[in-house]
Amino acid sequence: MQSPQFWLQDVKPKWLPEGFQVPTEMMDQIEQLTQEAQNAYYSVDKERNGFLRRREFKKAMKKLGINKFEAKHMLILVDQERLKVVSIKNYVNAYLFIKSGGLNHEHTDYQGPITTGVDKREHLLKNQSQLIKVDFKTFVNNQGTANVSAAFITQNGFTRIPRGIFIWLIVNLKNAATGMFLCSENGKIVANRPAAGTWETFTFYNHTDWADSFLRAFKTVWNTYLCCEDTNILVDNRANIGDWEKFEAFPCPGGYYFKSWTGKYISGDASGNVSMANSVGLNEAWDITILGSYP
Repeated sequence: MQSPQFWLQDVKPKWLPEGFQVPTEMMDQIEQLTQEAQNAYYSVDKERNGFLRRREFKKAMKKLGINKFEAKHMLILVDQERLKVVSIKNYVNAYLFIKSGGLNHEHTDYQGPITTGVDKREHLLKNQSQLIKVDFKTFVNNQGTANVSAAFITQNGFTRIPRGIFIWLIVNLKNAATGMFLCSENGKIVANRPAAGTWETFTFYNHTDWADSFLRAFKTVWNTYLCCEDTNILVDNRANIGDWEKFEAFPCPGGYYFKSWTGKYISGDASGNVSMANSVGLNEAWDITILGSYP
């Protein structure tokens, strides 16, 4: 069982990923690391108001040698309520988490410097010559990925992808009935965009250890996941993937249906609203444009 004594005020953080355990050897460094984090915190918190704003959080992390990508990912993790401020307790614990190898934990979902839709798109554009086109249906059936590297194609020979890895596609989703793109407005999901840009770009996740190979998760450019709540409302404010953040993909005329854990389908109407529908039709079909991917 995880000892709470490692964390500031001996309280295990609520945002700690499921299954994360502090390495035993880190217990000897707790006092030094805590002091380092507190010193950096107070050097930035000039107002002494007990919390750091997002920019201050990144600045304080930089003083500790934490790069901007790691700091940004930790912000998403610790500020799950989107208060846009971080307490000293969460700041210190975030630093302890990073130093304990937390960003490498499977449920943290940190993928290094390529962490936003913009970063991914720019990276892919620079490497177009190394990509090979693969049919999207192949990906949905868990037999391969689209636009993966030639080496990956050769290595796996279009056979089932090795278990235990995340695969993601960068996609735009256009509603088959309205022709409008799905969009995350940093807190609200709509489908009223006639053209696709950064906010209309999603990362389409599959994990080969998920029990149902047709389950997928959608990550927004804000590093949050789409979620169907138990009230059948679609939101985009989740920091991690759980059952509520997984959707089952079904090929259909016009694209794909996406069914939530509640049995409802993602739907877009003529007014640009997104809801969860009981049955499927053209409004529940989404045409997918693949911008790129990584195995």
